[in-house]
Amino acid sequence: MAGQLISTSRGRACPPGGADVLMLDFPPNWTFVFQFCGFFVLLIVLDRILFRPFSMVLDQRDASTHGAAAAAEVDREAAVVLRQRFDAGIEEAKAIAHSQADAIRRETQAREAEIFEQAKSDVNARLGELRTALEKESASARAALGAEARTLANAMIEAVLGKA
Repeated sequence: MAGQLISTSRGRACPPGGADVLMLDFPPNWTFVFQFCGFFVLLIVLDRILFRPFSMVLDQRDASTHGAAAAAEVDREAAVVLRQRFDAGIEEAKAIAHSQADAIRRETQAREAEIFEQAKSDVNARLGELRTALEKESASARAALGAEARTLANAMIEAVLGKA
């Protein structure tokens, strides 16, 4: 009798010497329907109590994170614009400072040249006055020395001729 199936009390076939094995009945019995309905009731209850609030918390966190990121991006862009304005202002201030420094340098050089020319003309005028005074003193000293030389020459002549 090997390979023959034996009928059980429920009308099912089982292998010879085998125990009464329960198998799933098709269509499902009432416990399966009860479990299926319980699962959906539990799913609806958990959805209202746990899943929706947790989802709302995640959505709020996501919104605040994206909001903070968007605000940070706006602030970053504003900082870039302000930095560009600042750099442009610095460059403009540098250009103005350079032009003012050049103007002051030119004005100083012109004033220096004017002072130098004034000093040069004052020195030349004073030098001319000194030359004139020196020539007058030299002429008067020559005249005085010439007169004295004549007097000495006459005195020497008299002394030489007078003794002789």
